[in-house]
Amino acid sequence: IVVEGYSDYLYFTAFKKLLNIQGNLNFVPAVGADSSVHIGSILFGWGLDPIFILDNDRNGRHVQKKLKEKLAIDEQRIIVPENGKGSIENLFSKEDYKNIIDGGTSKKDKVLLAIEFTNKIERGELKHTDFSKETMGNFTGIFKKLNELTK
Repeated sequence: IVVEGYSDYLYFTAFKKLLNIQGNLNFVPAVGADSSVHIGSILFGWGLDPIFILDNDRNGRHVQKKLKEKLAIDEQRIIVPENGKGSIENLFSKEDYKNIIDGGTSKKDKVLLAIEFTNKIERGELKHTDFSKETMGNFTGIFKKLNELTK
């Protein structure tokens, strides 16, 4: 599963653990949406059938079109979260992001915030009950799609 960046990789890996998702879901971080196409080409060369998770922004939609045109990726294998515009951070409710991720500061680098979040999950400091229904629904919905696509 190709995701746009390292913070996406960290959040999805952490939520896989938090939600106790079973199965062989492996995330590969790209370095921006555009490099997702190149990573997809490599994965095809290795005999894999990648899934892509792109941000719901102009660049994500551009790359979605490119994946369909250049690599003939089935539209169902490209997930663009429907929770509004933006990046993976928008999968969190505004309250959860403020209270759990950045502590209301918004001054740290997004990768550093994702690392700190992942560490809290690994140490068991955060449970699924710490998150709003909105956040849990957004992540659960994506994992449901991923599980359907990897059956």
